[in-house]
Amino acid sequence: MEYKKHEKHIVVRLDKGDRVMESLLAIAEKENVKSASITGLGAVDIANIAFFDIETKEYRTQQFNEMFEVLNLTGFLTQLDNKLHSHIHITLGRSDYSVIGGHLIEAQIGVTCEIVLNILDIPIHRQHDDELGIDTFGFLREVKGPSIS
Repeated sequence: MEYKKHEKHIVVRLDKGDRVMESLLAIAEKENVKSASITGLGAVDIANIAFFDIETKEYRTQQFNEMFEVLNLTGFLTQLDNKLHSHIHITLGRSDYSVIGGHLIEAQIGVTCEIVLNILDIPIHRQHDDELGIDTFGFLREVKGPSIS
């Protein structure tokens, strides 16, 4: 893994065998990042992803052990209970051109992965939404807008 920080951006290259979430969280901690948006692409050979079941309010996880193209890696680093919290989704392309994706739990790099963290000036804190069963951006609760009826 190598990375370079320039002003509000951190450009990352992960190498074969690196773990995506572990690496991103380590960089964010080292660089004192409180909130950031993330985008990336590359290739992984192990992916542990999840799907949120709205009925049970639980994530169903599954591990996939095959070579994938990372078609899209996108999400946010935010704060939850004053700790760094990740919410990242991944879209994976198979060799037969089919696609799977979901909430990224962890993935191991199979070739390389190129990622950009865009550091946000606004600290984003998450809070639990009991109705939804997930942690959402807390500051948005203060904004009242029109409702759909």
